[in-house]
Amino acid sequence: MRGYEFQMVPGGKGANQAAAAARLGGRVAMVGRVGGDAFGPVLLQNMVEQGVDTRHVVIDQEASTGVAVITVEDSGENRIIISAGANGRVDRGDIDAAEALFRDAKFLILQFEIPIEVVDYAIEKAARYPVSVILNPAPAAPVSPGFLGRVSYIVPNETEASSLTGVEVIDRGSAEQAARAPGSWYP
Repeated sequence: MRGYEFQMVPGGKGANQAAAAARLGGRVAMVGRVGGDAFGPVLLQNMVEQGVDTRHVVIDQEASTGVAVITVEDSGENRIIISAGANGRVDRGDIDAAEALFRDAKFLILQFEIPIEVVDYAIEKAARYPVSVILNPAPAAPVSPGFLGRVSYIVPNETEASSLTGVEVIDRGSAEQAARAPGSWYP
């Protein structure tokens, strides 16, 4: 198989969400890790240029920066291969070190590119403050119904909705069925 073009773009779900919120005028801080490789400074500089506070992003010299290789088929469908790198090393201590951010925050935006147990811990911490939790459950991973019950807003794509609910999402009707599936996030 041959490709058509190649691009390297700073991003990742968390970084992209933070940049989008900052461009919309929000005061945004990122908590996480980048590696001590050539990609870490590029990602951090891009986030700063987007208006994101990166003071709580650790440069982890023991890891590579997380990367995703995305291929797009002629049909428009994409395939994503993720290497977590430093993202996989985010821990409770990183969340604790940024606890002051929770005091003034309105929203906590999370995704599954960091360990699920750390996502769960951040949700617990947000519950101590009047902070709404927005979850992009990607890449898809199994979680308990109780976990989803503590999330204010969930933003899954069809694959993630299917994974979380067991309902194959292929159109609007099946998406609505997944949203109302027993044990799903729908109240």
